[in-house]
Amino acid sequence: MFEKLFETYRKEILHSRLLMVEGKVQKEGKVVQVIVSKCFDFSKRLKRLTIKDDTSSLTRP
Repeated sequence: MFEKLFETYRKEILHSRLLMVEGKVQKEGKVVQVIVSKCFDFSKRLKRLTIKDDTSSLTRP
């Protein structure tokens, strides 16, 4: 099953800088795993997380 999922979302898994996954969280003792069912490339949204340096509006002596 992992191989089929990987092939389905190969592009997203290998090329994303920010990857969102959908699935179920599974916990056994201290081990926590995410059983992934879908992958999404959110790389384009990284620009929204960038803090712009607005020092250009400061006056300098």
